[in-house]
Amino acid sequence: MNMDIEEYKNHIKKTKGKMFRSAVKLLGDYEEAEEAVQEVFIKIWEKRDTIRNNSNIEAYMMTVLRNHCLDKFKSKHYKYRGAPVEDYEYMLDNREVPIDKQIEYINAAELINEIISKFPERWQTIIRMRDMQGYSNSEVAEILNIEENIVKVTLSRTRKRIREILINQYNYKYEH
Repeated sequence: MNMDIEEYKNHIKKTKGKMFRSAVKLLGDYEEAEEAVQEVFIKIWEKRDTIRNNSNIEAYMMTVLRNHCLDKFKSKHYKYRGAPVEDYEYMLDNREVPIDKQIEYINAAELINEIISKFPERWQTIIRMRDMQGYSNSEVAEILNIEENIVKVTLSRTRKRIREILINQYNYKYEH
């Protein structure tokens, strides 16, 4: 596809917001998402001559973004930062929850993120997508191109291991 700069800018204007929201959902961080979108725009511009004329450019851009984010997410150098600070602000403003409990929740979330960061890459990816980013089991399976049963088994093993670490190393009391 021989796309000129104006045509490319129009595609960017139409898809930038959607791409950014998708990247935030995948990466869990606004700055990382913004960077990922910019990197994908550059990649697509550089490969514009290889895009078929009959391609749905928006679908192509979203696919490239998704793959780029997943590669970034799985990278050994990527550090998942957990929930953005804004997500804690609601809880901290909620006067019904005592301040000591609010601090305990934040500390527990940080501890769990630290534990997860030491797990195998596949475990990290699946639990973060499912439990922290809100994807369903079927969505995680589709995005990672694995069977849904693998997602379920991995989640079960990962959650069990988190509980074991919390109980054995941090004397955490688990109550049903």
